[in-house]
Amino acid sequence: MAVNFEEEGQEDADENDDRELERFEFLELVVRVAVEKFTNKKCPEKNKAYHKRLQILLERHIVPNALAIIAQADGVDEFELAMEAEEVELETLVFDNETLLRDMYVHYMAQNEDERLRKKGLQMNAFLLLLKESKLLDPELTKLEVKQSFIDAQDDTENSDNRLCDFEEFVEALIRCASEKWEEGELGALPLADKFTMLLEAVKTWKGELKTKGVVFDSVRQKNDRARALKMAEIQAAKEEKAKKGKGKKKK
Repeated sequence: MAVNFEEEGQEDADENDDRELERFEFLELVVRVAVEKFTNKKCPEKNKAYHKRLQILLERHIVPNALAIIAQADGVDEFELAMEAEEVELETLVFDNETLLRDMYVHYMAQNEDERLRKKGLQMNAFLLLLKESKLLDPELTKLEVKQSFIDAQDDTENSDNRLCDFEEFVEALIRCASEKWEEGELGALPLADKFTMLLEAVKTWKGELKTKGVVFDSVRQKNDRARALKMAEIQAAKEEKAKKGKGKKKK
């Protein structure tokens, strides 16, 4: 209502319908939405400049969704065809690297912007961070392409949460990123499985660096928990055996 501009005396003009937006009105609407959506009402001093808020809205919401609409309009998805053709090879790669993939998935869930979602799935910002820290972002794999890969990997069923990737969606998003990164040039002719292998090597290298920085991954925690549980069971069994022997001596 605020942006549906009417010059004085032209309120009933057919050229600018009260129920429709002109282009300039739509653009103003987008700016107003950005300003309102990213306003910190509790701490106004922390608010970003208007143009920064507009940039966030464009990068996170408008551009990715526009690309998704364009992709749907294009019809045949070449990536889907490649996925089907190399299904066995890709499944084998995921199986062989499941510990790596699950460790990185859990580690980066803790980087979600929304703390309430840090145990429910992976947000786009955390997915971007993984690609950036693994040194995979470059002119061949841009932030926009990573965001689009994240969106395209989302399950489109009614109950899915498009803000988050579950583990299967996370894996597909990585495969899509591999396809985007090595889409052109000599490496463009490589099978999708080979491209995914190269991406996994970069992620594995980064995981090794994180280990040297003292990061303890979920697989290690689970292994330690299992070892601790086994040790406690052994101690408990030894105590029970000792108690039985003690009772036997008393009866004698």
